[in-house]
Amino acid sequence: FLLYLSDTIKQNIIFLPDGLDSDIHSLDPGVYLMENVRFHDYETKNVNRPNIEVDIYVNEAFSVSHRNHLSITGIKSKSHCFGYCFVKEINYLNIVMTKNNNKKLAIIGGSKTMDKIPMLENLSKKVDVIFIAGNNVNVLADNTKLIDQFSNNKAKIILMNDGFGNIDPDKEPNYFQLIKDKGHNKIFDIGPISLHILYKLIKETDIVFWNGALGITEHSFYKNGSEALVQMLNDADCKVVIGGGDTSGFVNKYYNNFDHISTGGGASIEYISNETLVGIENIKSI
Repeated sequence: FLLYLSDTIKQNIIFLPDGLDSDIHSLDPGVYLMENVRFHDYETKNVNRPNIEVDIYVNEAFSVSHRNHLSITGIKSKSHCFGYCFVKEINYLNIVMTKNNNKKLAIIGGSKTMDKIPMLENLSKKVDVIFIAGNNVNVLADNTKLIDQFSNNKAKIILMNDGFGNIDPDKEPNYFQLIKDKGHNKIFDIGPISLHILYKLIKETDIVFWNGALGITEHSFYKNGSEALVQMLNDADCKVVIGGGDTSGFVNKYYNNFDHISTGGGASIEYISNETLVGIENIKSI
């Protein structure tokens, strides 16, 4: 890679294996490539941080800008800005969050339900409909008090109501026309009735934000709902913003014409939840 990069810019590039812990202030003028800072404890553990001062600091690391790490919040600079990809990420998430006349649908699947409650609460003030699927339904169907936190805001809240599942995903799938009848089983993918409801919602909307798969996409049977959603969104006449993480990894396996696929799952959730990131606040305060 160094040879390719050196040949491209027609200049020698020197590799710094110690990353930001290198004595960068004593280096001769030139082009240097640092080792991945995440290989070093000072980046993530907030201990023995080196004192870094530079002339220009560019944050192009959206996917980790929700974390208080050295490369995000610990570099002092005379001039500072965001990179083009970072700005693109924020601009597309703001399309979802900005109040206007566009009709907006948020599709929230996946797991880690408790981590998504702040995002759901803030989304409920910004979008018209929130369709909740994935493992979230296994949690929320048995704990409606969690939904009460955001059910009286702007958005209409819809939980998928039928699906496929069993005690564990390796057993033969059963179909539950009503999720409340699943007993001790768990739902591992969306059912055809809920998928049809989602299809009609997509047809009626201007902007779709999708975060979290509708089922277990690693499973040959339980990925069917998410595959169907990719196709529905491809065929839809609306803007589509994918909220990063595992969802981005999944949709990138298929042809898609989506407007934006985020590079950061945790960062996207954090930004949707709080409409800022520690990396953004750091740039403002430098």
